[in-house]
Amino acid sequence: MDTKKIITGMFIISTIMGCSIHKKAAKERAEMLQQLPQSAQIIRAADLERLPQPVKQWLASSGVVGKKRTQTAFVEQTLRMKLKPNQEKWYQGKANQIFTIWKPGFNWMMKMKMSPVMNVKARDKFANGNGEMHIKMNNIITIAKAQGPKIDEASLQRFLGEMVWFPSAALSDHINWETIDSTSARATITINDIEASGTFNFNTQGEVVSFSAMRYKDTDAEAKRQLWINTIEKIGVINGIRVPVKTSTTWRLDDGDWTWLKLEITDIKLNPAIKQITNP
Repeated sequence: MDTKKIITGMFIISTIMGCSIHKKAAKERAEMLQQLPQSAQIIRAADLERLPQPVKQWLASSGVVGKKRTQTAFVEQTLRMKLKPNQEKWYQGKANQIFTIWKPGFNWMMKMKMSPVMNVKARDKFANGNGEMHIKMNNIITIAKAQGPKIDEASLQRFLGEMVWFPSAALSDHINWETIDSTSARATITINDIEASGTFNFNTQGEVVSFSAMRYKDTDAEAKRQLWINTIEKIGVINGIRVPVKTSTTWRLDDGDWTWLKLEITDIKLNPAIKQITNP
């Protein structure tokens, strides 16, 4: 048996399959961007008045007033990830993600190297009211694929938590806000018949410091909602808007906290040309 030929063959298959995965994601992204609104309105200070005070302060301090409302966003990330609670090593990866705000949705593509001969590609999406997660090893073996009501709800909560990268999304008609206290507010987003909620916490300067939600970690029949926390570790300025540029994500499990993801934002494009964001 020629080991070199086997490895070469696996590389060729992986490359072909990788191209098909990217083609599928590109098609999904193009479909998401259909019926894009012709123009985006300029945000006025008066537009913030209907929001709870801490949310209003957040949007004002982020610098969105006087700028166009975000209709689409493209976010590039580097990441570190752990796949199980007792794992010590952090795997390294890169990802990019598009968001549609007028019709809430996202499409996230990630590639993570686990060893010199093994990598993982993941595609997570929410579009037309439905979420789906698909993970492949070496572009060949599907190691996870999930969809259904629990994924739909969890995906909407993810959208809520990640709109900190394009704060004007807080003005969406799909989102209802409730004041909790002077530094926190609850957001509920509704798409079709799907509803999801989460809590934003802020400091006294109006910066968001965390987002938390009771969220499904698994999708089996016995799955239950567990506390999911996105913690903001650093704020930066991109496109003239103050946004989180470093975050960590934690599950609060029965046997302790599991911080499984650390993200660093390398670029954000707001309302970019469609051709800039359809290719994953």
